[in-house]
Amino acid sequence: MHTFFRKSLCAALAALLATPALPCTTFVSEGPNGPLFARSYDFEFGEALVVVNPRGLVRVSATADASAPTPARWTARFGSLTFNQFGVGFPTGGMNEKGLVVELMWLDGTQYPGPDPRPTVTTLEFIQYLLDQSATLDEALAAARSIRIAGRTPLHFLVSDSAGRTATVEFLAGELVVHQGKDLPVRALANDRYDRSLAAMESRRPDASDRTSLARFARAAAQSQSRKTPAEAFDVLDSVAQPGATHWQIVYEMAPRTVQWRTAANGTLRTLALDAIGFDCKDGVRLLDVDAGRGDMRAAFRPYDRAVDQSQLHTAYRKVSFFRGDAAKESAEDAARTEQRLRCASA
Repeated sequence: MHTFFRKSLCAALAALLATPALPCTTFVSEGPNGPLFARSYDFEFGEALVVVNPRGLVRVSATADASAPTPARWTARFGSLTFNQFGVGFPTGGMNEKGLVVELMWLDGTQYPGPDPRPTVTTLEFIQYLLDQSATLDEALAAARSIRIAGRTPLHFLVSDSAGRTATVEFLAGELVVHQGKDLPVRALANDRYDRSLAAMESRRPDASDRTSLARFARAAAQSQSRKTPAEAFDVLDSVAQPGATHWQIVYEMAPRTVQWRTAANGTLRTLALDAIGFDCKDGVRLLDVDAGRGDMRAAFRPYDRAVDQSQLHTAYRKVSFFRGDAAKESAEDAARTEQRLRCASA
């Protein structure tokens, strides 16, 4: 595998181009405490870390490891809670302390912009960048335009803020394509382009047994309008679950900034109020096994430990179908590289 993809912590995901698309589903609806964002995460494996990322953390994109001419460098304005399978700083999604949520889904046909003067990030760092720098949807979209993804993993994103303002972020034919406002009549996303999903929803007949992307999009869009509570949101997620592939179900309430999740390995509901955890940089990065515990998880997080990060990376590199390197060696090197970069701007 090319050094860029081997040595950048998550850019190795690009090799998933050779594997079948893996389905995920997201939607936003109005709950009793304001808007809520629900996501079903479907992948080859479920092991992951829940990560507390403090504000004030200095970031340098992993594209620097490939000697990219303009790796992004930034300092986190906001703290966040993220779900990470491929190391700290490389989330599949999460919510920041202002209630902004960013989640990814697979999208065949994605084409990111070609080289230009903008700073570069890897595909999963794109999520961390938006969470670190954005309090609102408008800020998130401005942040998305200010950087360039240097990667090939075909993803698109659903982004929503604490007021429920929502947008899809797609990269088609090398251009950023956004649907929001009147161009986003349905706040949902699965694994097809938003425009095609919307058109198909208006023409297809409901079929509860259909688990294709277009069917899941239509089901999530329709059911989420009448099911308002977090418990009901989990019911919708059950209706779009993929047997053997759905590993996490997450519901964010953005206004009160709370998150609930359950996993295939642990169906007990876990909860966390972001206001109950500190995001000061002096408190550092904290970690939690996504499958651990029950109930309120505020006291379950532990300080960053390179061995824990390395163990998660080792699991990921062993279990993803694309990896052909030395999992033990690569995970040790990548965890060491991450630890070296965990510093506060005030340090």
